[in-house]
Amino acid sequence: MRSIVAVVVLFALPAGGCTWRPVYENPPLQGKIERLWRERDDCLLANAPQVDDRSSDPRKVARVVAQACVTQTVRLMDMTIPEPDQKARDAFQAEAERRAADIVVTFRRVDAAAAQRSQQRVNDGAPAPLH
Repeated sequence: MRSIVAVVVLFALPAGGCTWRPVYENPPLQGKIERLWRERDDCLLANAPQVDDRSSDPRKVARVVAQACVTQTVRLMDMTIPEPDQKARDAFQAEAERRAADIVVTFRRVDAAAAQRSQQRVNDGAPAPLH
């Protein structure tokens, strides 16, 4: 039983590290930064379906989506790093592009699954299970 718990903990730690965000000593500043992360992510979520043509490379679409949200990304960076250099700017933009690519790929999976369920209903005449 302990080995199962140890395996679960070992797999949970790296997965939890993917969503890590810095913790600041100043709680009001941390709240502002978390709000700016949400604003940037909301912008990415809003722009991804509008930009994606469902056939282009997701990385290219992600670059366009991230560029559409550059204002939110810059505000987030300025709040997080008082005097950012070019390396920090590039890192923040690359992170926005990765997040946008994740969103584009997720939307495409959801669309494909919905289309498959719709096709099953047409073929069977009965509702498709949601699995």
